[in-house]
Amino acid sequence: MVRHILVIFISLAAHLAVIQCHSFAESIADTEQDQQKLAKKLEALKAEQEYLLFRKTFYESDSKYLVLELSSARGYLMYRNRILRSFRIERSGRSISAPLHGIITMTGKTDSTSKNRTLLFGNILLIQAKKNKAGGNKLPVYVVGKKDLAALYYALEAGAMAYIK
Repeated sequence: MVRHILVIFISLAAHLAVIQCHSFAESIADTEQDQQKLAKKLEALKAEQEYLLFRKTFYESDSKYLVLELSSARGYLMYRNRILRSFRIERSGRSISAPLHGIITMTGKTDSTSKNRTLLFGNILLIQAKKNKAGGNKLPVYVVGKKDLAALYYALEAGAMAYIK
């Protein structure tokens, strides 16, 4: 009888140990998922902080700058946190492996004719008019309307800053 009770007690203890191991493994998996969610949220908050610091800097300075929201296909020419011009921006040409985001500097602009204006942002991207057929480009090309490009071309100088969201 005592032996029978002892066997039942040992099997019960083993069963409880298995249940606790499963719940412990589940809690570890939940913790890892929570850490991944928090890491994504932290990354988003850091990007938002960088954007707000960028805007604060240009609010205090006397310069025009671009904000490009590539996910919503919108761009804004801004001065002291006021929107001077809003425009559509579209992706054209080859795809890029890594998504663009952060602060970039305009390194130059070309104007061979009024139809071939381009704004060059280092080796990161090129902005040109929709009808422009610049071939052989290895940079990601974004296109805007002809009038929008003319406004950007005359408003921005080399060294102007842009923020890609």
